[in-house]
Amino acid sequence: MKTKLLFIIGLFVLVACSGNRIESNVQDSTQTLDSVAENTIVQKQETANQSEEKQIEIQQNCDGTANDILLLKSNTELFNSFFEEIKKWKKENDANDLDNDGIFTGITKPLLKDFLSNIDIEKLKTEESFEKEYEFNIMPKAYRNKEKCPDGIRLYYYKESCRFRLCVDNSYYVKEADLCTEGSIIYSFKIKHNRIIDLEITAAG
Repeated sequence: MKTKLLFIIGLFVLVACSGNRIESNVQDSTQTLDSVAENTIVQKQETANQSEEKQIEIQQNCDGTANDILLLKSNTELFNSFFEEIKKWKKENDANDLDNDGIFTGITKPLLKDFLSNIDIEKLKTEESFEKEYEFNIMPKAYRNKEKCPDGIRLYYYKESCRFRLCVDNSYYVKEADLCTEGSIIYSFKIKHNRIIDLEITAAG
């Protein structure tokens, strides 16, 4: 009888200890999940703060407006320096033949003057883009034909960085594919203190 009583008491103690261990494990798991969730929230907040700080920094370094593009129209020295910067970039990047193959056509002084004379500055400010159709009639020799394809110039303004992007789109008809194909030269630049800065040129098509 005494032995049976001791067995029952021992069984109760074992069950109680197991229950305590389970409860302890549950509490530990809950604390771990809470800790992970808290760390995730902190990391997201830190990322958001860094993104906001970077955006503020960009805005602080950007004191221009879309109206600055009109300086190219009114300031002859700035207008000429734009083409000097293009020439300099081509030389530094060994790209003098970039727009001499009939696929691409680059911006020229007459073209830019005409484009600036027709620009809708209010549309550029509100929609951050403006475009005008042209007919360059430029194509590789192998694709010369009478079919017309739309050409044009597009201008974008990115107010977050005060950067302009000028795209000159040249299209020509490919008979074998029965469609117009396009090549674009893209000029990305800023205007600051009556100077062209950070000019980059890329070709796409």
